[in-house]
Amino acid sequence: ESRSTNAGITGDLSFDRYHHYDALTELLHQYASKFSTIARLHSIGKSVKNRHIWAFQITDHPNSTENGEPWFKYVGNMHGNEAVGRQMLVYLIQYLCQQYTINPDIKNLIDSTNIFIVPTMNPDGFELAREGDCDYQSSQSLGRANANQVDLNRDFPDQFDNPNQANNNRHRQPETLAMMDWITKNPFVLSANLHGGSVVASYPYDDSAKHLQEGFYSKSPDDAIFRHLATTYANAHHTMHNGRPNCQASMNDYFKGGITNGAKWYDVSGGMQDYNYFHSNCFEITLELSCCKYPASRELEQEWNKNRQALIDYIKQVHLGIHGNVYDSSTSNRKGIVGATISINAINHNITTVQYGNFWRLLTPGKYSITASAPGYHSTTHDSVTVTNDPRSPPINIALTPITSHLDNTAQATTSIPVATATQISSTATNTVTTARTAVSTYSISPTIDNHESKSTTVTLLNNSINHYEINNQHYHSEGEMITAIKNILSRCPSIGKHIQIKNNGKTLHAIEFSNSQKGQPAPLMAGFIGRLYDNDAMTSEMLLQLVHHICTSDENDNTISELLSRTKIIIVPCLSHDQKDYNKENQKCSKLPVKLKSNQPTLSHCLFNDTWQNTVKLRTACLQIPMIGAMQSLFTNYSMDVLIGLQTRPFTDFESKHRAIATSLKTVTSYLVPNELIETINKIVSQKLCNTSQLNKYSEMKFTPHDLQHGLRATLSIGCCINPNRKRLSQYWDIHRTVLLDILHRLSSGISGEVIDHSKALIKHATVIITNQNGQKYMIKSPNGHFQLFLPPGKYSVKADAKGYNGYSILVTIVKGAGSTRCDLNLTKPQSYKRFFSRTDTLAAVAGLMLLAFGVIIYVIRTAIRKRRSKMMGRKHFDINTDNEGIRATTVSLLRGDIDQSDEEEVLYTKKL
Repeated sequence: ESRSTNAGITGDLSFDRYHHYDALTELLHQYASKFSTIARLHSIGKSVKNRHIWAFQITDHPNSTENGEPWFKYVGNMHGNEAVGRQMLVYLIQYLCQQYTINPDIKNLIDSTNIFIVPTMNPDGFELAREGDCDYQSSQSLGRANANQVDLNRDFPDQFDNPNQANNNRHRQPETLAMMDWITKNPFVLSANLHGGSVVASYPYDDSAKHLQEGFYSKSPDDAIFRHLATTYANAHHTMHNGRPNCQASMNDYFKGGITNGAKWYDVSGGMQDYNYFHSNCFEITLELSCCKYPASRELEQEWNKNRQALIDYIKQVHLGIHGNVYDSSTSNRKGIVGATISINAINHNITTVQYGNFWRLLTPGKYSITASAPGYHSTTHDSVTVTNDPRSPPINIALTPITSHLDNTAQATTSIPVATATQISSTATNTVTTARTAVSTYSISPTIDNHESKSTTVTLLNNSINHYEINNQHYHSEGEMITAIKNILSRCPSIGKHIQIKNNGKTLHAIEFSNSQKGQPAPLMAGFIGRLYDNDAMTSEMLLQLVHHICTSDENDNTISELLSRTKIIIVPCLSHDQKDYNKENQKCSKLPVKLKSNQPTLSHCLFNDTWQNTVKLRTACLQIPMIGAMQSLFTNYSMDVLIGLQTRPFTDFESKHRAIATSLKTVTSYLVPNELIETINKIVSQKLCNTSQLNKYSEMKFTPHDLQHGLRATLSIGCCINPNRKRLSQYWDIHRTVLLDILHRLSSGISGEVIDHSKALIKHATVIITNQNGQKYMIKSPNGHFQLFLPPGKYSVKADAKGYNGYSILVTIVKGAGSTRCDLNLTKPQSYKRFFSRTDTLAAVAGLMLLAFGVIIYVIRTAIRKRRSKMMGRKHFDINTDNEGIRATTVSLLRGDIDQSDEEEVLYTKKL
C-alpha cells in the first residue's frame, strides 16, 4: 500500500488495489500535507469500531469560509460492500489535487467551490466485504451494513415516519448521527452519494406515503432540477445514458436516459438522499456506478475512465440557478441576514440564508419570482428573474427593510386594540373576518356574556417544568390524563408553547398556544384547531394531542416548524367536550353517531352545528349559558382567529367523495388549505387501510358555525370514517393525517398585512381596505386603527385603501407561496385644497407672477408705440406719390413738423429705406 500511495503523490493513480482503512488514512493525511494550500482533512465522526469517517476538503482557501462560495459534497461507500464509489472518490481527491496547477478548468472549479469528499461512510462494513463479491444476496452479511448489522441507508429520519420514530435518535447508528449532524450544520448546496448494484442516476423522492414496493413515481417540488442533475451525470458517464445496465441480477432493467425516480425504481424509507432535501439546503441524488458491487481491482481503471468527467461535470452544477446575498438595508455595510427564507413561486420548497446572508438556489432555466423574508423585516420580492444555463450568472442581492419603530410599539402594546373586520363581498352572502390582533396582557381575563361580566370565568396561562414526556399514541386519554399530557409535552418547549385554561361555570377548557414571533415583528396570522366537537368523538382529541406533541418536539430540529411559528400563532383545543366513557377496551369498535335528544334546552352540538341558535335572543342566551360555549367566547375574544378548523370523525357512505370531507363558506380558501389531490390521496389510504364498510353509518351533513363566537374563515375537516376506532389503530390514523394537518398549518401562514398611513407615516384611523382576487372576489376590511391583516391563499390581488378626507390608493400585490404574510403598507394623500393658495409661499409666488406679467405688458405697449411712430414716418416719405389724399398729406406734414427737432440722422435713415 505504501508503494501505491507514493505513486499517487507523484502523479500516478494506483489501479492495482483498493485502499483499506489504514492505507486510506495514510493517503489522505499525505495529500492534505502535500497540498496544504488547497486541502484539509476533517473527521466528521467515528464508526461503531471507532474508525474515523474522513472528509477531505479541497478549495483555494481551506482554512476560511469565503463569502459567496458554494459548498459541495460527495459521499461514498455507505454500503460497505459497494466499493467502486469509494475508490472513485479516492481517485478524484488525487486527480483534483494533482491537476490544480496544470489544468485551468480544474483550477477554476476549485477556486470557486468548497468541495468535500467522503470516500467511506461505512469503514467497518468495507473491512468485512470481500473483493470480487458481486452478488447482492451473499453480500448482505458481508459488509453491506455497519458493524451493528444496520443498513445505514434505511437509518435516517424519513418524511413519512411516525414523528415519534422520526425524532427518536437514540437507536440510530453513530455513522448516521455523524452524517446528520454534518449535513444540518454546514451550508451544502449540492451532493451525491455513490452506490453500486446497477448503473443509473436516481433522484428524490426515494419513497412515498404509500410505500409501494416499486412503480410509484414520488415527485418532489424540485423534480425538474433533480432530473437535470441526474441527466448531467448520466450523459457525461460513458455508458449510463444508454439506460440499459445489463446487470446479471436484473437483465431487463431499462432506465430512459439513464435516470430514474427513486421510489419508482423501488421504495427506500429512511434514506440519506431525502434527508438532505428535507433537513438542509442541500439537493442530493444517488449514483449507482457498477453492476458488480465489489469488482476485482483490475477493473478500477476502466471504471475511473467511465466516471472521471461525470464526477467533474456534476460538481459544476453547484453554480447553476441563482445565488446572492440577503442584507439589512439599514446598515451601512450591508450586513448579511442569516436565516432569511428564500421562496420561489410555484415551487413548494424553501431554502434559508447562511453565513454572510449568502444563498444558492438550484433552478432550471426559466423566469421566476423570488421572495426573501425574515423575522423583523419586510419581505422583498424580485419578479421575472431570468435563470439561464450560464453557471456564472451575476449575484442577486436582496435588501430587507427592518420593521419601523411604530410597528414595534404596536407589537409591544399590552392593552387590547380595536378589532378590524374584513368582509367577503359576494352575491350570495357576506362573511365577517377578524384580522387585527388583541394582545393578551394579563393572566386572568373575564369574558363578556350577554353584556355582563361573568366572574366565574378565568383564562390562565401556565408554564410547566416537568421531565421529558412521550405520549402513548395507542391510547385514548381521559380528561385528567390529557391535562397531564399537555403539561408534560409543553415542558419540552417552554419558549414556544403555553398552556391556557379557561374556566367557566365549573367547566375548564384547555388550549395550547404555539408561537415564536418576537417583539417588534408584525402581529402573526392566527389559526385555530378544535377537536371533540361531540362528547363521543374522542379520536379527534388524540389527533390534535399528537399534533401538539409534534410541534413541540420538532421545533428544535425542524427549521420549517420554527419558520411557521414565526409567521403564524397556532391555537389548539384538543377537547371541547368530554364524556367519561373508556374507549381503550380491547373489543372497542366504531361508535355510533350521537343520538339527538328532544329537549327544551339547546345542547353543545345544537349550538355549534346549527345556525338557528342565534335567531332569537332567548335561544342565544341559552346557548351562551352552556359552559363550553362561554369558554369558547372567552377564547375567541382574546385570540381573534383568522382561520378556525374543527375536526370531526364522521362515517361516509361514499368516502371517496372529497367534497363532503370539508364544509366551509369559502370554497377557494378551502381548496387551498386542503387541495383536492391531497384529500383524494389521504381518503384512498384511509379507506384501504382503516375503514370497514360494514361499520359505516349513514352520512350526516354537518357545519361548524360558532357565528358570534368567531368571525374568521372556518372549515370542518372530517378525518376518518370510524368514530373512535380501536386504540391500536390510533397510531395508523396519526401517520396518515399528520401530513394533512402539517400541510394545512404551513398553508395557513399565507396572507397579507400592513398599515394605512399618511405622508408623515402616521396611522390613518377608520380606513377601509378592499382586496380583490383575480376572479373578482372581494374582501372588505374596516380598520379602526390603521392596521389590517387577512389570511389569503397565494395569488395576485388588487389592494385598494380609502379613508375620509384622503384620496384613494390602489396597488397590485402578489402573495407568494411559502413566503408567509406579505407586507403591504398603503400611503394615502389628502386632496388639494383652495385654501392652500393663500399660504405664504404660494402668495409670494403669485405676486412675483403678476409683476412679471405687468412688466411684460409695459414692454408690449412701448414696442407697439415705436412701431406706430415708424409707420407714420414712412408715410411722410410717400407724400408726393399720394397727391390726391389731402387728409394724409396734412397729417404727415403735422407729424413732420413735430419731429423737426429730432435727429436728422434718423430722418435720413428712413429716407434711404424708402
